[in-house]
Amino acid sequence: SSGAAGAWVYNSGGTPSYSTGPSGDSSVNGTGYYLHVEASNNYPDVGPYTITTPVYTSCVGQVTFDYHMYGSSMGTLALEQMSIDNTWTTLWSKTGGTDTDVGWETASVQAAWYTTQVRFSATTGDSWYSDMAIDNFNVGLLEGCGFPSPAPTATLSPTPAPSPMPTYSPTVTFAPTDTRPQLELTGACEYQTLNDVYE
Repeated sequence: SSGAAGAWVYNSGGTPSYSTGPSGDSSVNGTGYYLHVEASNNYPDVGPYTITTPVYTSCVGQVTFDYHMYGSSMGTLALEQMSIDNTWTTLWSKTGGTDTDVGWETASVQAAWYTTQVRFSATTGDSWYSDMAIDNFNVGLLEGCGFPSPAPTATLSPTPAPSPMPTYSPTVTFAPTDTRPQLELTGACEYQTLNDVYE
């Protein structure tokens, strides 16, 4: 994927500008394709133009590529790696070019441990004499590189809800026993009516 500054140009043959850029790709006959940053109308110090790889499931190992930096006001070409703390750091860079075309050169760089993504970053120079190009980009994966396990996450137990206060049944209150002497009716009087008593 390309960065916000613009896309790299997929091209064959020479770049539109003279006295800068390659005349063909890095193959023996130069008839293939390559990627380059076109500096015409994109200077001074315009960038970064980036090309970013996908995120690999294995660690990145050796990275090799061909580059071409012919131009009297060449800017900066860098290869960057995604660090384990999710920040981009420079793995390789070159600033400035040559007044004569020395052709394609090759770089081979070992990525840092746990690198899972790399990208090219290019910034143009002071004038349009800063067409830079890359070709034959290859990413080797590192064998036996295991990603560190994330730190365990502390699991907090929830605070138990307070137990409800117990509900007690009301105490049963018994009436006291009547201990007073009771009137006992005996004999014939037991069956008399009230009129019988007062006749």
